[in-house]
Amino acid sequence: MSFEITGGPLLFNGRLDQMLKHSLLVLLLLVFISGCSQSDSSPLPTQPAVNFPTLAPDTLPICQTGDLDISSNADSGPDKVVMGMTLSNKSQHICTLSNPPKASLLDKDKNPFKLQTTTNPSQSDLKVPAVREVSPEEIVIFALTWENYCQPGSIQNLTLRLTLDDGQNLDESIQIVNAPACKDKSKPSALVISSFSSPP
Repeated sequence: MSFEITGGPLLFNGRLDQMLKHSLLVLLLLVFISGCSQSDSSPLPTQPAVNFPTLAPDTLPICQTGDLDISSNADSGPDKVVMGMTLSNKSQHICTLSNPPKASLLDKDKNPFKLQTTTNPSQSDLKVPAVREVSPEEIVIFALTWENYCQPGSIQNLTLRLTLDDGQNLDESIQIVNAPACKDKSKPSALVISSFSSPP
């Protein structure tokens, strides 16, 4: 009898503890579900866009004087002189040239003519790449158009100079039969330099 009298409350208390634990679990589950439903209804915070750096292509070597063979020619018209320079990459590697080229015209004493130099197309033209890659044995050309020459003096034994990106110069003698016509003494003599292109 003593066992049944004392055991009854123990059994009741054990069941009560189980009921309380079960109720607590149910309550926690309801709280969790309620929190999830609220988070689903609210917009997710936006994450800032991640900009991954763009890897630059391998840098190609610039063309040097020893990489190039050059030649030139000239055609004197009634109003202007058109000169051309041809370059050939004789090295075993690709090299690069600034585009349009950095060219100038020198007199017989290797002094630069006082010319107003422009490029065609303009250097700001997005269609013109700023660098021209030249493969081994590839040939590239560019032209120089000289107009409105009103200064006295000889135009014999002139030199075309191409300045490379490393500061070195490639000089090529050029023979011109007639100087460009003097159209307007109030304006400077003009030299228009074209971009590099492939020969036709």
